[in-house]
Amino acid sequence: MSREATFQSDPLPGRDFTGFPAVHTRGAERKYRSHSIGRGAWFFASAPGGPGAGRFDLAPPLGTCYLADTVAVAVRERLGPSYAASGMVPRWAAEEFQVTELDLSPGKKCADVAAADAATFGVTRELSTMDSYGIPQQWAALFESLGFDGIRYPARFSTGYSPDAWALFGPAGPRSWPTYAVIDGVAASESSGFSVYSPPASAAGLSVSLPPGVT
Repeated sequence: MSREATFQSDPLPGRDFTGFPAVHTRGAERKYRSHSIGRGAWFFASAPGGPGAGRFDLAPPLGTCYLADTVAVAVRERLGPSYAASGMVPRWAAEEFQVTELDLSPGKKCADVAAADAATFGVTRELSTMDSYGIPQQWAALFESLGFDGIRYPARFSTGYSPDAWALFGPAGPRSWPTYAVIDGVAASESSGFSVYSPPASAAGLSVSLPPGVT
């Protein structure tokens, strides 16, 4: 069997998931969310969705809101698919988003998919890294049905020894909940280790000077 294959499966029917590892928020915890300019930070997205559908999105009428422990994690999750490997981001892409500080309220019970015991329930590290979102969304639906308020997981485009991202469940759509400091995408990208550069002007918009006698 090829080691290049994906082995993470969907939740096995009939399996007892009682006792799946959980982590509880114990106080207001400052988190970060990257989002497009002009859109609110608090938004619960649904699947099946269009472009940009999230890894742990729930089906309507429910949705999922994604938070990060640090600005850097929020930025890398935003830029990762296109720019994480190079460490460089064009200015126009950085100017399309911002990072907003907000609070994760206490009393949230989240499935801890990075816990050692999660493996005994059929979860592997692939759940938070696999390209296809169909299987992670099935796990999200299971966790919501079990009474979890969300998922605590390791972000795909970051490194470290502990999970650093959250997927919160709730009714789909925006919320008018409090937010705090806002960091523009350029500053957030640079503080997260990305080099922001200005692409050269299109050749179509440049004038060319020819040597004398050349037409």
